[in-house]
Amino acid sequence: GEAPAAAAAREVYEEMGLREPAVRLVGTLPQRMRYDVPPGTWLQRQGFRGQEMVWSLFVWEAGEGADPMRTCDLGGLNGEKPEFARVRWLEW
Repeated sequence: GEAPAAAAAREVYEEMGLREPAVRLVGTLPQRMRYDVPPGTWLQRQGFRGQEMVWSLFVWEAGEGADPMRTCDLGGLNGEKPEFARVRWLEW
């Protein structure tokens, strides 16, 4: 399988069109987070049981004042369907 850091970088590219040096991976949490789909939801009716997730943190490196909407490609890359309509970076 794909290493968690590599998977996170691929997902950021596929869903937002961003790669280094515009963003930089700070790190990935060592523990995985799991959840079960709540009973009676459309997800359960579609056969989903839950998900295991690994969380990663990326830092915006494109420069102060850079407009992420001009840097990001939210159209879905590598054959992925678009998942976001807008993006906004927040101070941390």
